[in-house]
Amino acid sequence: MESPSRRSPRPDGVPHPDRVPRPDGVPHPDGVPVPTESPVPTESPIPTESPVPTESPIPTESPSPVLMESPIPMDTGSGDTRRSRTGAVTAAAAGRTVGVGLSVESRDRVCEARSPTEDSLWNNAPEEALMLQLRRAVQEVVKQSSWWERRGEDCCILGAAFLLLPPAFLLLGSAHLPGLCAGVLLMGVAHAVITIKGAHLASHGGLSQSRAWARVWAVFFIEVCGCFPAQAAVQAHVQMHHAHTNVLGLGDSSLWKLPFLPRAVYLFVAPLALPVITPLVALAHLRGRGAAAGSRTVAMMALGLLSQYWLLVRVSGFRAPGALLCMLLCRALFSIPYIHVNVFQHVGLPVFSPSRRPRRILQMSHGVLNLHRIPLLDWTFGHSLISCHVEHHLFPFLSDHMCLKVKPVVSRFLMEKQLPYQEDGYLSRLRLFYRRYQELMVLAPPITELVGVQ
Repeated sequence: MESPSRRSPRPDGVPHPDRVPRPDGVPHPDGVPVPTESPVPTESPIPTESPVPTESPIPTESPSPVLMESPIPMDTGSGDTRRSRTGAVTAAAAGRTVGVGLSVESRDRVCEARSPTEDSLWNNAPEEALMLQLRRAVQEVVKQSSWWERRGEDCCILGAAFLLLPPAFLLLGSAHLPGLCAGVLLMGVAHAVITIKGAHLASHGGLSQSRAWARVWAVFFIEVCGCFPAQAAVQAHVQMHHAHTNVLGLGDSSLWKLPFLPRAVYLFVAPLALPVITPLVALAHLRGRGAAAGSRTVAMMALGLLSQYWLLVRVSGFRAPGALLCMLLCRALFSIPYIHVNVFQHVGLPVFSPSRRPRRILQMSHGVLNLHRIPLLDWTFGHSLISCHVEHHLFPFLSDHMCLKVKPVVSRFLMEKQLPYQEDGYLSRLRLFYRRYQELMVLAPPITELVGVQ
């Protein structure tokens, strides 16, 4: 750019714009001072460009937030509090509303004014830097892993489940009780692996890097084998539960609550009806969908049910009533632990308001729990649903085996940053839910606020 002092005068005699004195006496951006009659030196010049840091530094230590009582006054019927592993207090702040979530009046009072201390935690972003640091550590482990570790082992387990089906059908045709029981066990294990582990991986696209093949596997495992619409499953599990984990009214696991059932019936009897309830719920989800999509989903679901029924009649030698009863028995074999797992790992943990939800790493570390390893459930349901559920919620794109591989990295990182890494045993959670069923499964959940810096 040419210096103003060397520019030729304009023919009309009007000075150049950069030569016109500015009223505030501030020098022009090109650095040429302009004299004024009465300069005002009271204000410092405004810099024309502020330096922008290229990358936010990652803090070595992160302050741990405190779980405190919600300011919403609600009667819970009990004045006890629960203390987390980090020493923070979760005070009961739930209403007497029975069913899913809070009442309308309670929801209207969820949004409250934030204190300056809380704003400093929510508006600053140390947790985002922590999540970036953890993601880099996990990505480094994934890059160093082979295809067998990333997908091969899980695909092998699914293939072994399909290989169990021929001997299962043959044993179900046995005239002896031990052979019949062995057939039911093999069929139940194969069905659990295919419809729980396979459908879960397919809903996250964890069986293939290709989007087209991922959609094919989702339709096969969820609709044909699991008898449920793939689109509804992905929306409920991935887009709601994972995106809004333990957020009130969105992903707070209230879908699994049936407050009108007694605790013994809910925990040990009602899950056996899951094979009958699932197709009915699936048909309800088809309302409002297009005729073509609905017809395709119904055809896929019918294909799965009729195929198993036909094989039981032709190969195992069952008659019509016996074949239906065998289908229900095999499909319900793992339904009780399936319901338990779904409620044990989220219900009873901190629940957040939609308007006051924490950042992702805080949300997942406080609202998700790992169960101790149970070999049978780990291999049938998948590590991501049992012993690596925290890792799965932080990195849902990882396969079951990769969640198990990065588990030491995640647990060590969270503990070093003084964030909770919650684990408990299956029987311990079962005793807790049986003892506190009214509080955990009938009353509305307490609202947890992450305020202050510990």
